[in-house]
Amino acid sequence: MQEISRCMPETRKRFKTLFPIMLLILLGVIIGTAVYILSDDALSGSLSRLNTDFLDLRQNSSYMSVMLSSLYNSTFMLVILFLGGLCALAFPVVLLVPVYKGLGLGCSVAQMYYSFGQKGLLYALIFIIPSAVISCYAIMIGTREAYRMSVECFGAVFKKKIVTVSENAKLYLVKFLVLEAILSASATIDSLCSLVYNKII
Repeated sequence: MQEISRCMPETRKRFKTLFPIMLLILLGVIIGTAVYILSDDALSGSLSRLNTDFLDLRQNSSYMSVMLSSLYNSTFMLVILFLGGLCALAFPVVLLVPVYKGLGLGCSVAQMYYSFGQKGLLYALIFIIPSAVISCYAIMIGTREAYRMSVECFGAVFKKKIVTVSENAKLYLVKFLVLEAILSASATIDSLCSLVYNKII
């Protein structure tokens, strides 16, 4: 019981650091959904390609193609975060990545709803949300770490705190390698969901 009570404050602290980033993803989801439903075809089509066209990809591609496409999109965002963390002035920019992630997710959900009506929400819950939860979590962690590292780089450049940056650089790299492994698991789940999707739809 004492061990649990010790872990609770740390868990709350970690959640507090992720909560604002979660709100940024939610903001992206709302914007992406609204734009896809309300805007013209050209703009909504462009937004849907942020995370690839969900329906076309699953109807016309193999298991491996879905997995590689999903992994590519998530890895691209993770690389942007990684490089942003190494830039002293990029800490405001890295906060745009979770919004970008939310835009693609919102468009994918909206596309399912637009194509299948109310059933589309159920399909989205089954085929989109499982992998999206995992990839969003990885992006949230990556955003937090990139923001912190960028702030440290800023301090190293303008306040000459080089020791702190050098000590955390290796840990920073390891964390992003772990996040890439998590994104690989998310891509695998996404591709498995696509197999089920092709059999049901």
